[in-house]
Amino acid sequence: MAIAAPDEELLGKSKGYPMGTRDEEPSPLSKAAAEPALQYRFGGRANTIDDYLAHQRTTELLVVKDGQILAPGAVLPRSWPSRRRS
Repeated sequence: MAIAAPDEELLGKSKGYPMGTRDEEPSPLSKAAAEPALQYRFGGRANTIDDYLAHQRTTELLVVKDGQILAPGAVLPRSWPSRRRS
């Protein structure tokens, strides 16, 4: 059982959070016309998605906003055993 209190109702508990119901159709995603220069701030410094991937144990990252893919999944070269632990 998934618990997301105190925001579970806001996150969709009544609709089956985190899985949803099986009769719902998946929402289509479109690709943005141009990949924006995405940045985030951490430690008083502006960082890019490449910075994030270099410092996190992440094999893929997909950035979606308003149904549009802003940054496609970026795959880091990792061996299969290490991907299973990510």
